[in-house]
Amino acid sequence: MNKVSPNDISNCHIKKHKRILKKILIFTIILIVLGLIPMPMLYFCDYGDNFNNSFCNLSEFSSKKVMIIAPHQDDEINIAGATINNFVQNGSEVIVVFTTNGDYYDKGSIRINEAVNAMKSLGVDEDNVVFLGYGDQWDTDYKHIYHAPEDEIIKSNIGNTETYGIKEKEDFRKMISNTSSEYTRDNYKMDVKDVILEYLPEMIFAVDFDAHPDHRTTSLIFEEVMGEILKKNQEYNPLVFKGFAYNTAWYATDDFYSYNLESTLLPARESIDNVTYELDIPNYNWEDRVRFPVNKNMLGYTKRSNLLYEALKEHDSQQAYTRMVNIANSDQVFWERNTGSIAYDGLIEVSSGEGKYLTDFKLIDSSDITIRKPSIFDKCVWLPELEDREKTVRVTFKKPSDIYSLSFYDNFSLEDNIIKGKITFSDGSEVIVEKLNKNGSETKVEFPVKNDIEYVEFQIIEFEGDEPGLCELEVFNQVNALDTQYIKLMMDNESEIFIYRYTVLDESYIPLNVYSYPNINDKLTLEDCKVSIINGKDVFKFENNKLVITERKSGKYKIRVELIDNPEVYDEVEIFIPTKTEVMYIKSMQIYEQLLDRGVLSFKYRMGLID
Repeated sequence: MNKVSPNDISNCHIKKHKRILKKILIFTIILIVLGLIPMPMLYFCDYGDNFNNSFCNLSEFSSKKVMIIAPHQDDEINIAGATINNFVQNGSEVIVVFTTNGDYYDKGSIRINEAVNAMKSLGVDEDNVVFLGYGDQWDTDYKHIYHAPEDEIIKSNIGNTETYGIKEKEDFRKMISNTSSEYTRDNYKMDVKDVILEYLPEMIFAVDFDAHPDHRTTSLIFEEVMGEILKKNQEYNPLVFKGFAYNTAWYATDDFYSYNLESTLLPARESIDNVTYELDIPNYNWEDRVRFPVNKNMLGYTKRSNLLYEALKEHDSQQAYTRMVNIANSDQVFWERNTGSIAYDGLIEVSSGEGKYLTDFKLIDSSDITIRKPSIFDKCVWLPELEDREKTVRVTFKKPSDIYSLSFYDNFSLEDNIIKGKITFSDGSEVIVEKLNKNGSETKVEFPVKNDIEYVEFQIIEFEGDEPGLCELEVFNQVNALDTQYIKLMMDNESEIFIYRYTVLDESYIPLNVYSYPNINDKLTLEDCKVSIINGKDVFKFENNKLVITERKSGKYKIRVELIDNPEVYDEVEIFIPTKTEVMYIKSMQIYEQLLDRGVLSFKYRMGLID
């Protein structure tokens, strides 16, 4: 008997796929020549609406006041484009705030108009598009406004010294006080603070520490401001989510053209500024990301059937629509920053070092945000003196409180780590803390509730390196910020694709898993859920966390997953088994769109319409 080598099998698959692609390409060309694929058809290749999720019904995520804080016009889509439309569809009021006018090339007025139109396409009221009116980069010896003295007026890159808008959209300060803000660091910070206090959003989505200095400034100033607000007003505790505009969007993987929209992927190592860590800042873990589902407007086989494309087209000066293939995904990812710590309002006492860093809401800071690689993180860690034998911090509360948990953020230096610590409560009880997360991400310590606690004290007992310390210390007097949760069915594979309509190709089964936010019991799996085949019981069976295809019959079928102990938390998805003609049609439309876009771009280049 002749043996078949793995290479023979691989070559066979390659030849098979080449034959299929050749047929699709010929099919596409024929349809184009015959005029059977007019351009408008590209706008009707969506996923339909035969899916549903209880996310839409959650009071925590509907009819809220939601604020997006972005540095430049188009970053709002990179950070939260699908999320913006999601909340609009859920009946929320969305306010989009731009800290700069993106005027590096003196196109501030153009970009302001583009942003208003882009947000209008996503359903945001024009009155809720707000411009603080600061410059895009700076002409200053301080390198950036972030490093300038608080009250020194500096020039922007194009020579301006005060905030501005356009006739139809005045800058925020002029809008509320009839006078613009001079370009000072203090005014920048005051305007960010005042825009938050003006609207008091219940949820805030803000840019994180991207490579661009303006992004970094917006991120760090926001956190400064948030820390000050939380210290003064313990009654205001918005849900805060930070997200990247670059590595999970603008520079993300080009993975749009597939039969199933991919999830947001962990950024490639070569795109990370500081490869010591998973992401652009040290304090995050990829597995801790919060994943928001997207609605049907953001799902389609072609770009033009996705509302995100319409919004990106409005940012024409940035050719933002060309990044659609990087930005559009089956989820949007953020990192939650809990604002419920009662330590913000407490008295901080340390045996040595800078205790102010423990409750300033800033996990990181930098003495030079203009240095891209490697990023410099400093001025953000409580570092008790090495000779200090106590190495303690005490938080005294304004009034006795019941304490449920503490969260520690270790010094992110991988060489300087707290190995063991001790929490002492005012009632005399103690809790030993072992091995904080080395990268400075949250180490949450839970224990049976401690009642009527006046203060908590933490002591570093064992450590490695010369600079053991903490970026942040949080104390909580409640179990969870949210009482309810949402779940989302996903592929149990490396990319963990969120499923809405899943297009089956030649699979014999679909491995499934479930995502939950918040993950209240920290162990939620499909074992905690009931999986029902609504229609197509003769086509599928569910076993061993797999949806097994027992009979390959083309059609559209619905699957429902719900929590066993709370059926009101559910997700319903569609499984689509296409015919060969439908498969060829989908791929033909995608190829047609790609050929069309290449032709349009080539024409624009030749005509000098774009650089």
